Amino acid sequence: MTAGNRRTPRYAVVRAAASAAVGSLVCGVVLLSGSAHAALQVVPENGAPGRLVLSSDPYPAQLEALSPGVIRYWEVTATIEGSSDASLVLEIWKDGDLVEHPEGLVATVERCDVAWTGVPDSPRCPAGWEVVTDARPSDDYSTVSPVFDLHGVDPVDGTHLLVGIGLESTDARDESLMGLSGDIGLGLTAAAEDPSTPGQPSTPGRPIGIPLTNDLTRPTDTPAGGLPVTGADPIGLLLAALGALGLGVTALATRGRGATGDRTAGSTVAARLTLPSGRDDV
Repeated sequence: MTAGNRRTPRYAVVRAAASAAVGSLVCGVVLLSGSAHAALQVVPENGAPGRLVLSSDPYPAQLEALSPGVIRYWEVTATIEGSSDASLVLEIWKDGDLVEHPEGLVATVERCDVAWTGVPDSPRCPAGWEVVTDARPSDDYSTVSPVFDLHGVDPVDGTHLLVGIGLESTDARDESLMGLSGDIGLGLTAAAEDPSTPGQPSTPGRPIGIPLTNDLTRPTDTPAGGLPVTGADPIGLLLAALGALGLGVTALATRGRGATGDRTAGSTVAARLTLPSGRDDV
């Protein structure tokens, strides 16, 4: 991965006065080795009209036939319309046999200030690269999500996320992984200033996050009067498993959960990951 102009982390706090909105991404396009990436597709809103706009490539998305040493990529862009100042937080969930296996799913989320180039062969961030989180099999995000502050979001250009998904195992013939599947989801919650609707959101309790390491964005604390953390509740996620050539597809939709009076916009994206059974080349 090539990065340019890496940014020193800042922790933005803004007054939230944006109208509420909920969106969803449905994952259904097969990612095959050597397949070309299409243009980013705008994800339809699901809920009250709002300002958080998500785009995804692929959309819908399905990740299949994961092999040790091979990384699949998923691009998600978030923009916040009609605001001069905005903040965004990210949450991540993962669950299932493939996720829990000690040699199973690894998911790395990176962000860029501008659109990624060279995906999927050689992803490159021209400006503002940063690692958001690196989720390993030992990280249990099945019921509680860490919360990461995507500081410094440009409301016009937004933030460009790249999710790299692979396996911990480097053994191409690890039979213990055969036929396992899992789910991974991203939740995005935005807050933006709106001069016509002044006000201060209530403040929830401190979110639970993972330990800080040198290259990771610190899971956000929420100081008094700061950005409300209102991301998706994994218990309330709507999961719909569909079959396509024996490959798993998961549709996921949820609403942000926040205190009364919070002015937030929430959106959740998810993909189902399946390792085919009976393969001798995985």
